[in-house]
Amino acid sequence: MKKTGVCPKCGSLDVYNNSNQRAELRRVLQIKNPKAIFGRGSFLVSYICLNCGYVEDYLTEKDLEKRRDIIKNTWTK
Repeated sequence: MKKTGVCPKCGSLDVYNNSNQRAELRRVLQIKNPKAIFGRGSFLVSYICLNCGYVEDYLTEKDLEKRRDIIKNTWTK
């Protein structure tokens, strides 16, 4: 969806994203460093198919790079 603009569930091209919205209006994923007292959320870019309602969320490249090590060390693969 992100790269093709095509819904992987129904094949529709009626896919929209919220990347043009201010970050604080987007969904947030909490990825906390276990050594830190306070964590900071990562704002997600959501892609939604208006035909079937399927949704995919992505971290921005910047947030993914910042949090890659935390995710590798604290999340289950």
